[in-house]
Amino acid sequence: MIDFKNVTKAYDDKIVLEDATLHIDDGEFVFIVGPTGAGKSTLIKLISREIEPDEGDIIVDGKVIDDLSNREIPAFRRQIGMVFQDFRLLPNLTVYENVAFAKEVVHSPRKTIKRIVPQLLAMVDIEDLADKFPDQISGGEQQRVAIARAIANNPKYIIADEPTGNLDGETAWAIMDLLAQINRRGTTVVMVTHAADIVERMNRRVITIQGGRIISDVKGGNAYV
Repeated sequence: MIDFKNVTKAYDDKIVLEDATLHIDDGEFVFIVGPTGAGKSTLIKLISREIEPDEGDIIVDGKVIDDLSNREIPAFRRQIGMVFQDFRLLPNLTVYENVAFAKEVVHSPRKTIKRIVPQLLAMVDIEDLADKFPDQISGGEQQRVAIARAIANNPKYIIADEPTGNLDGETAWAIMDLLAQINRRGTTVVMVTHAADIVERMNRRVITIQGGRIISDVKGGNAYV
């Protein structure tokens, strides 16, 4: 569960998100849409506690996350898997090593890593690419690696920031099918996108932001600005 209660965020004197109130239930698939500069990226940075609000409260799983201490933040972020438009893979690590790294940073035993990583690669249909480096595979394949890494620690939430932005249409739909599968397993997915065709065809809840304000929140997927 994610709750924003009258949340405002400004950079210097410019308000980028103003008086935002919303509720996302566990297991939902939610699109965040709106024009460039509307405040979409600010909203997801607030969810992941990358930044803090200037006013209002953000509550995740019953905890006000702006009250978290520096010591508590890493454990909180392990609940969230991040997927980005530019993949953000480590170029000097293989596909296997990129996914394994997500397990290593939480000190998973080596035996567990050896068991789980092949399962994750199979889940996203890239088990045959385990020994390849990121520059040896396509953009769609890199995004599959990024998704495998994002779900490596079984997060409760996936935050996807324009995950299809650098992909062709067919590959973009393959990635959306993968995110939908993850959502069907019970993971909450919050996705920022400019892709109106994806929003309309997926037919999920759509939160529209414009000028830093939430101007629409509908189920059924057609309020695209």
